[in-house]
Amino acid sequence: MQPELISFLEENRIKTQIISTMKQYLLNKTDKLSIYLSIDYLSIIYLSILKKHRLFLYRSKIENLSIHLSRYLFIYLSLSHLSIYKISVILFEGVRLFLFLSIYASTVACSYNFLNFSLSLSLSLSLYLSIYLSIYLSIYRSIYLSLANILFFLSFFLPFSFSSQLSIYPICVNIYVSI
Repeated sequence: MQPELISFLEENRIKTQIISTMKQYLLNKTDKLSIYLSIDYLSIIYLSILKKHRLFLYRSKIENLSIHLSRYLFIYLSLSHLSIYKISVILFEGVRLFLFLSIYASTVACSYNFLNFSLSLSLSLSLYLSIYLSIYLSIYRSIYLSLANILFFLSFFLPFSFSSQLSIYPICVNIYVSI
């Protein structure tokens, strides 16, 4: 089989697995791990893309996947009984999806500079994992946590120098400690 066909079949298999997991979550809304696993499949795709060094080829396909996941999140929000807790959970799932796209964009931008690439990847992944913690905090603490995450990720896109980026991180760490 041609490599392009194998890649296409593999991508469709992963995509089908994501969609089926999301549908299963919608049918059993008490299973919170399903939605985490579904979004974490994106991380697997992301790491496989880095391994293959075919970032730009898969960019539109990953964005399409994220759009499908976003639609399922909004469907869940409309079907469930609204509450502050559930709204905050859905909000942060959307934030995690945005963070994933931010990770992808920042690593693409830095893919030709190994030092910046490795720094961006390590910081992005650590922040991506930190969003798990916000789910278990109160909504007010989660707002502060979101502000810290926004500060972090703005540093990937604003034209800061390397030393200026490092000066932002202690500010965000202080926010984490203060909450």
